[in-house]
Amino acid sequence: MSDTVEEAGPSRVTLLDIEGAFYLCEGEEHIDAVLSGDGDYPLPVNCIKFASMASMRQSLGDEVNVAGLWQINPDVVSRLRREEKINAINGDDA
Repeated sequence: MSDTVEEAGPSRVTLLDIEGAFYLCEGEEHIDAVLSGDGDYPLPVNCIKFASMASMRQSLGDEVNVAGLWQINPDVVSRLRREEKINAINGDDA
């Protein structure tokens, strides 16, 4: 995998962390590479943390429905953190 950080590109990967459950909010076209750790995908992976579903809805509105999003195994997120590929964002501060 390339270690190139693609900061300004139109494509990106964004995860939502809601009460410790992770959802792919943006970048579905990169899901295979993110899950396997093989291949190229935009870096860093943004991970927006919310304390609750209510705080996520307050920040992002009703347009984001987690029922329609891919849920990501916490072990995948742990690997991304170990590899320093996560940009942690506190969504409750937004």
